[in-house]
Parts: sequence; structure tokens; C-alpha cells
Amino acid sequence: FCIIFLCLPTWLPDSYRWYQEFQCWWAALIFHILVHRKPTGGIKRLVIRLVVSILCIFWGWAACQARHFGSPYVICTFAGILAVPMSINLLLYGNSKTTYAGLISFIVISLQPYGKGTSNLNTAMIWKNTWTTGLSLLIGIIVSVCVNWIFWSYRARKEVRLAVSSLLSYLSQSYQSVTDRYLYRDLDDQPTDLTMAFGHIREARLTQNIEAIRGLLKR
Repeated sequence: FCIIFLCLPTWLPDSYRWYQEFQCWWAALIFHILVHRKPTGGIKRLVIRLVVSILCIFWGWAACQARHFGSPYVICTFAGILAVPMSINLLLYGNSKTTYAGLISFIVISLQPYGKGTSNLNTAMIWKNTWTTGLSLLIGIIVSVCVNWIFWSYRARKEVRLAVSSLLSYLSQSYQSVTDRYLYRDLDDQPTDLTMAFGHIREARLTQNIEAIRGLLKR
């Protein structure tokens, strides 16, 4: 639904031309890239992702606006400088979605006027392309964070409830098995190898279930 909503101007005759000219379809595309089933939304996540994206949009504009408008050598130099903090953010801190949002914003803003030809390599057109396409990127980022925050959080709660229900079922079965086989057994009724094997299987299932719930709670 969100992708259809973000692509709606492309089906309208009055908005089709500017929607394609300024590549505003990047709003739907970056939403599709950033949205996922891990509910990592929130005010803090939204602010961080927006700040990084805005800085990268400005950096892309500066790369394209620098001397010799749209020079590939200048753009590559700016991209190399940006790659250092983005690599640290991805490899050391594990902020993959923030890094993707920043790099996509820089690539789109810096290469869009360059890809349209020399007629668009002037201050006015570079600025117009930057703020129009940059705004569409920011809209897609905001929508992706809100969907992760609101929708997938309810989905995660449902998954946690089902996992906890399964864990309680295993715990009750294990308690019943332990009390019946080990505590209230006959005097000479020692546990057999088959009983011990079933006990190990039940222990492995409990461990897997606990680890799965731990993974869900980390979301």
C-alpha cells in the first residue's frame, strides 16, 4: 500500500512529468529497501537516519556543485571521503539501514544532474534537482521508519506471544516427565537409555525455544 501511495503521482497526468523528471520514484524505491520485519523504528532511529541522509544529500550536492560542475573526478573524491565514516558506521556499529540510506542519498543526488547531460550542470538546475529529489528520498525514509515502528512492532508482539506459549508448553511437558519418571518412580525402576535420549531431545528443544524468544526480544 505504501509503495502504491508513493508511486501515485506517476499515474496522474498533472504530476507525471515532474515525477519522472526529478526521479521522485526514489521515495518508493528507498522505502522498499529500508523497510523490513525487524521493528527498529522510533524517534531516535528516525532522527539519526534523517540527519545522516540530509548530510549525505548536502555532500552529494557539494560534489556536483564543486568546480567543473559534475566532474567525475570530484564526485569520486567526495565519494571516497564519505566511504570512510559510512564504513565505520556499518562495520563497527552495525547500522546497516542508516548506512544504506546515506549512501543511496549521496549517489542519487550527486549523479542525477550528471546523468542528465551538460545542460543540467549549472547552479540552478543542480539545486533544483537536489532539493526535489532529496525531499522524495526523505519522505521514503520517514515512511519506512514509521512502518517499522508501528506495524512490525505489533507483528513482533504476536510472534513473541506464540513463542512464549510454545515454551510454556515444553516446560509443562518437561515438568510432567521429570516428576513422573524421576521423582515418583518405583524403587527398582531406573531410567533407561531411551528415557535419557528423550530427555536430551526435550532439553535441546527447550534450548532452541529459549534462544528463539531471546532473538525476538532483541528486536
